[in-house]
Amino acid sequence: MVLMITQLFVDPALSSKISHVEGAARLLKSRTTIGLANGFEKALLMSLRGSVVAEVLLNDDHDYTRQQWDTLVQQRIDVTSNHGRLIQCLAQVSSLMKRSKAALRFGESSVLCVPELVLETNDLREQCKTIIGRFQDCLQTCHNEKSVPVESRYHVHARQLRLTALAFATGIILNCIVQALNGDNIGIRRESSHFSDGIVKLAEMSLQYRPLGSMLFLSNLTFAWMGASGHQRIDEIKSMPSPYEPVCLGHNFTN
Repeated sequence: MVLMITQLFVDPALSSKISHVEGAARLLKSRTTIGLANGFEKALLMSLRGSVVAEVLLNDDHDYTRQQWDTLVQQRIDVTSNHGRLIQCLAQVSSLMKRSKAALRFGESSVLCVPELVLETNDLREQCKTIIGRFQDCLQTCHNEKSVPVESRYHVHARQLRLTALAFATGIILNCIVQALNGDNIGIRRESSHFSDGIVKLAEMSLQYRPLGSMLFLSNLTFAWMGASGHQRIDEIKSMPSPYEPVCLGHNFTN
């Protein structure tokens, strides 16, 4: 509701097309990261930042300048948790995509930039793979944890499923960037296929938490499709989204 109200205040003409992420972006820009009072305010800021960063994977048409993005989004607010490391890694993807597109568009004039971009992307790929491994360990731990109440365990497990899938999706995007810059590579293709299979497996596990606990897998399945290899596997992923679509009062809100 706070995000919707923010959007209405900024531009009432957009009231029929409310975007929670646009509201998060505007709140983040207005608040900045200066003078965080306590842990709750830090967590709220990280929540806003996570929404903005995840949106950029599918739509990088934001009104941040490069300096604002570096200051507000890539700021190292939390680099101790797996979630914080993932968002920090993810925040660098937007810049990499834009610079890689520019390098490919301008051809020979940007030849010297390409090796540097490949090196930077490969470094981020290694960081991402480390994060994926940590999330997989945490996922196994929380699934087997018996000392906490069942409701809490389910909540933590559903969250870990989503975050692990997002880490896999980030790995697929970084692999796509490297291949666009450096040509096809069988090893990278196999790795993307492995990440794709990981997303599919997690998506199937998330169905037990329908509707809210699984609907975020709609976007992750898009990246699973990008990383999949083989026509049969691609067709299987294309047929998967319907169980994850949120249905409320008879209306399908993903249409």
